[in-house]
Amino acid sequence: MQNPRQTAKPLPASKRAVDAITARAPGDWKRVADALQAEIILGAVFPRERMLEDDIMGRLGTTRHAARSALEELQRRGFVQREANRGARVRSYSRQEVEDLFELQEMLEALAIRRLPLPVADEILKRLEAVESQQENARRNPDPLELSRCNRAFHGILFEGCGNARLAEAIATNALMIDPIRMRRNPDAAWRSEAASHHRQIIDALRDGDRKLLLRLCREHLEPAKYYYLSHHAAT
Repeated sequence: MQNPRQTAKPLPASKRAVDAITARAPGDWKRVADALQAEIILGAVFPRERMLEDDIMGRLGTTRHAARSALEELQRRGFVQREANRGARVRSYSRQEVEDLFELQEMLEALAIRRLPLPVADEILKRLEAVESQQENARRNPDPLELSRCNRAFHGILFEGCGNARLAEAIATNALMIDPIRMRRNPDAAWRSEAASHHRQIIDALRDGDRKLLLRLCREHLEPAKYYYLSHHAAT
């Protein structure tokens, strides 16, 4: 099997951002898990790359117990695959898994959009505009960790308005599974710009009460990242 570092270009993730995450890891296995998860999302490690306990201990200054517990937690979250006698690897999604995850996300989001009362309240629009402004700053820097946080916040605000807390939670949970897939497209400045444009258009459609446009925009917002991962990273 080829080394993933030879077949995939790393994200231009800010080393400062990664260092800030890992600096908070020692002494708490949950923080170690959060730090490793952020590294996966930021592209500091690649699909199929091994995650060694000794390496984690050395980099994060933590104990073997914390490193092992963190890897077990990442397996529960869906970011890592553990193999008997072979340790842990960053999860690589098959083509079918990618298709299934994105199909589910599109279905859940469409259901939520159909339940949204339109036009939405001014308070929700103001919250979305505030997050969009933060995301624009992160896009210009660029700061991939902040971009990921803002994206989750934007969609969280959008879909919590559907009036079904369980549905909004399902959307957020599946979106977290998609994050490592979606962030692989982050080096593309044109894609980052297009994603930001989608958010601005979504705000306008919410203000205008255009449900049909909202459905189309949310679908188009998902597709580029899916096709990029299928072309560059998906396991057969």
